[in-house]
Amino acid sequence: WSLAMPTRPEHIFTCGSPVLSCRFHPTEPALVVGGCQSGQVVVWDVRAGRLPVQRSSLATVAKANSHSHPICAMELVEGGSGMVTAATDGRLNFWSLANLRDPAESLMVGENISSLAVAPEGNAIIVGDEMGSLHTILASASAAASKK
Repeated sequence: WSLAMPTRPEHIFTCGSPVLSCRFHPTEPALVVGGCQSGQVVVWDVRAGRLPVQRSSLATVAKANSHSHPICAMELVEGGSGMVTAATDGRLNFWSLANLRDPAESLMVGENISSLAVAPEGNAIIVGDEMGSLHTILASASAAASKK
């Protein structure tokens, strides 16, 4: 919506799956990133129209690290060049926005993730779960330590 056009949306983006979380890119105002119920990550460019300009692969046996459950939370990191996504099955995926084909890293935290936050310094991630616990993930996923 726009104050200049209050009777209709300025942009409508479409996707093949319901979008459960979304973020504006922090340095590229034309980009919008979404996390879908299908487990896909999608990127729209307002200059390119309604359809995503980039999307991640759907999970298959060959792509076991891709999300196969709904993406419930996401944050853009590293000035917008990277992203961390959380799915309801407890998987955290770390992505490069330059290549959404496969996650750069993946980590199973536990089931029923419901929220995600990245520390301002980028050195820690907190995920909340439906059981009332917070899990702290330190440093990068490859050197991660998870504790309650």
